Amino acid sequence: MERFAKIFLILNIVSWIPYSLVCIFHPELLTILGVFDLDTWVEKTEVRAMYGGAQLAIGLLAVITLMNMKRHLQTTLLFYVLLFAGLAVVRAAGMVIDGPGLSFDPTGGTDPAAYNGSALWMFEVPMLVMALVLYRHFSRNE
Repeated sequence: MERFAKIFLILNIVSWIPYSLVCIFHPELLTILGVFDLDTWVEKTEVRAMYGGAQLAIGLLAVITLMNMKRHLQTTLLFYVLLFAGLAVVRAAGMVIDGPGLSFDPTGGTDPAAYNGSALWMFEVPMLVMALVLYRHFSRNE
């Protein structure tokens, strides 16, 4: 199970850090993806901070944990359970309340529904399941 935990941490590193760096140095990516417009410097700065800075910290947590799993793994896994549960539940609620429902259309291109459906079903839900399985395993063995 330790190997699975390492794979999970590496997945978080390669998911969060590159995307955060793109958002820091090229926040217009979210406009290209059709997520939202960035008409002012205020919006670009918000993307740099929340999508770039926060996600960089999330990825660096996985790096730190990978370097010292014995010390940080259980707390990091709890954080990822909370993070992915929050992302998945609130995104799903937003899709139901404000959008097309819980649909997933990978052919949607830059359609915001495709972006949200992909984020929910291809990233947040699978990562939540992995985090839960790992957290339960390592919590029992403590």
